[in-house]
Amino acid sequence: MFRVINNILNPRIALFFMMALIFSPGMFHASASFLPSSFAMYTTFLGMSMFMNWRGGLKTAQGMFCFAVGGILGWPFSMALCAPFLVEETVFALFSDKDAVIDAIMRGLRGVIAGLLVVVSEISRPSLIDRLTVKGGGIPSLRLLLQKNGCGSVQHRDL
Repeated sequence: MFRVINNILNPRIALFFMMALIFSPGMFHASASFLPSSFAMYTTFLGMSMFMNWRGGLKTAQGMFCFAVGGILGWPFSMALCAPFLVEETVFALFSDKDAVIDAIMRGLRGVIAGLLVVVSEISRPSLIDRLTVKGGGIPSLRLLLQKNGCGSVQHRDL
């Protein structure tokens, strides 16, 4: 992320970004722990750097894939952080010619397909621990969303 900010925006902005990351105690503790939200933080940084780095072409599909991996395998609410980048992509495509709109649609479809591949791989992986402890497999992020919203047969567990 530092390199992308350095190359795209300004070296001084990248230096301030690095100082903010180094001196932030929340980032220090989150980066050292093995939590789903820490994993989502890493994939969010990767996705943001993919969306921000336009050298060599737009990397919309790769950015969407990084956000999907972080949201499906980590913290589900981190997928919402992809929305501003997709809005930017849509606005730029709408004010461009027809070929740019088609390219933007194709990049978006590739990103959606990459996200669906992450979902399929998460569903199909055999997880003995999940099947024994949660009584059935599935996607942990979806279970978390259903549990937080109180939907269906998913009950709140005492922590």
